[in-house]
Amino acid sequence: MLQSEYLKNFIKTNSQRLLLWRYHQNQNSFVRKRIKAVTTETGPLSSSNKRLCDTYALEVLGWKGYAPWLYLYTLRSGLFKEGWIPENYFGPNVIPKIQGNYGKTSNLRSLTHKLFKGDVHPDLAYFSNGNWYSMDHSPLPEAEIQVMLKAATDKIVYKLDGSYQGQGIFVCPTDTLSLGALAQKGNGLVQRFIEQHDFFDQFSSVSTACIRLTTVITPNGQTELRGAFLRLGQANDTHVQYHSEIAIAIDLASGALHATGYHPNWTSCTHHPDHHIAFKGLVIPNFKEAVADTLSLHQQMPMVGVIGWDLIIDKEGKTVLMEWNGYGSDVAFSEVTQGPCFTGLGWEHFHKS
Repeated sequence: MLQSEYLKNFIKTNSQRLLLWRYHQNQNSFVRKRIKAVTTETGPLSSSNKRLCDTYALEVLGWKGYAPWLYLYTLRSGLFKEGWIPENYFGPNVIPKIQGNYGKTSNLRSLTHKLFKGDVHPDLAYFSNGNWYSMDHSPLPEAEIQVMLKAATDKIVYKLDGSYQGQGIFVCPTDTLSLGALAQKGNGLVQRFIEQHDFFDQFSSVSTACIRLTTVITPNGQTELRGAFLRLGQANDTHVQYHSEIAIAIDLASGALHATGYHPNWTSCTHHPDHHIAFKGLVIPNFKEAVADTLSLHQQMPMVGVIGWDLIIDKEGKTVLMEWNGYGSDVAFSEVTQGPCFTGLGWEHFHKS
């Protein structure tokens, strides 16, 4: 029996090590590609800044392997900033401690409206384990769901459980909708296609823009906004997707867009590539109200220490929550454009325990 337990623990430990090794390999590949792209604009990292990154990674965060993300942050920012959290530090050290299994519930899209009370949900129905349900969790025949959706909206969005970075999302008109085809894709949530505020239509009227707000629970139990950026699709996108999005940081106090946006490879732009709209001088409508709504939502889930909220402002100026990301919130973009964003939370010490 003891040998059996030892073997189980040995296999578990080495499997975890292999997964962590693969994770860091993928992270390093991601960073190297972006460093290569960014240096075409910035030139190479100076030896003095490289030393600062190496020293901070080793002496503060505990491992030199976190330095490559700091190289990228420094190149894009123009100088090294103490307090940054590298993405590959956040993943294995922070997520398990302050998001954990509670945060993983964000992958179950149909639970969102139950977990968070408020008039912010575009949810209409969901499919789970072979059955269709209304939002009060009543099982309904597929034909009734079909009639209900057609009466509610002209276009729907179907999001699979665990959908991520624009993958597992399907936009469908209700007049040709096949619920059977959607069900074959797996468990998921039906949302109405959001009619976004006219402000966002200047960039694209095809894909709905997305505002990402990152909020935290502070050591004294308060909710705070620590990062904000706008994600925009391009000409052929039915929805915002990670491989083609344009991301622009948002001033946390005013809601004004930064003058510079970024492509997926982190090269810069000052205008949207399709309609050539300049970012400078533009202000997100009803931004303060959206922030207040988001902070209120996070107060309902205090056991998850950091949440990335994907939302938009609709034509009536109201906040509409597309989804919440409670397990793996992506801190890198906010860190490089607005950071250090997460000081005072003690994350830099998490590797010690």
